[in-house]
Amino acid sequence: MAGLKIFLREASTPPTASSADMALGQIGNCLACYAAPNLTGFKLHNTGVAQREYDGPAVGAGHVLGSFAAFSILNLATRKVNDLPATEQHPSTSDRFRSIPTAGTTLTDLGVWIVFANPDMPNLQAKIRAILRDEHLPLACPADSVLLDEAIARFKTPGIRDLDHSTPYMHNSKFDTLDNAVGFYLGSSSSARAGTLRNGANALKGIALLPADISPLVAFLKSLNEDYQQGRSTKAGATSRCMIHRQRNGRPPTPRAGAFSSSRGSPPYFPKINADGTNLGYTVGTPYDSFLICSAR
Repeated sequence: MAGLKIFLREASTPPTASSADMALGQIGNCLACYAAPNLTGFKLHNTGVAQREYDGPAVGAGHVLGSFAAFSILNLATRKVNDLPATEQHPSTSDRFRSIPTAGTTLTDLGVWIVFANPDMPNLQAKIRAILRDEHLPLACPADSVLLDEAIARFKTPGIRDLDHSTPYMHNSKFDTLDNAVGFYLGSSSSARAGTLRNGANALKGIALLPADISPLVAFLKSLNEDYQQGRSTKAGATSRCMIHRQRNGRPPTPRAGAFSSSRGSPPYFPKINADGTNLGYTVGTPYDSFLICSAR
């Protein structure tokens, strides 16, 4: 329950956590981006991952703390086709703003900045513009030149179900563990409040976490692993390790060839298959049923 409370708790003085909030911690402000029932807002946010990667000492050659914030990024008038990602129309562009930062270069990953107002990607523009505009409502939507600056280093906010099964984390696979990914927000939220995170998501300012908060919050996030749960099944005294595969959206999972198919007709039946191929019986499928895939211990 401790992790759930951290997940749900918001700053006492929104949108920015107070000094008292930061001293006490336990404020994840997670609902700002991961609201139920989808546990994502389907929005675009800059949480500071691109800036950390660019400023990282491992990059070297002048890439030090503050380099990304001081980096001169092109505007709508000066950005050219060669600055955008390769497409069918322009297959030989530099891709320099969709790259891993490298010593002695200005290579970086600017996220949706390379997509917004990109004439080679017309089908995406209305959706991206609507997302960027939402933060200005009820005021009028700014010009695209303003929105392009606000698109710097933003990436789509993913859902957080089954996080324990989707390592590594962040768009650049920066973190191998959930503990490290959650711990990252201690620093990025502090940078957002200090004004040193370029184009950082406003929601970061409401996060107030202490190192001791990482473990319970990670435990809660792992509780959202809804697709796979381990259980046990026995037959004739033999113990097997089973995986419970839950149906999604009322539909059964796509059967693998052979072992998972059933010719028993409607209603749908899902076989329980042991490691040696022994059929352990069938279970009738409903929107809330599960089927078991077992392997010998």
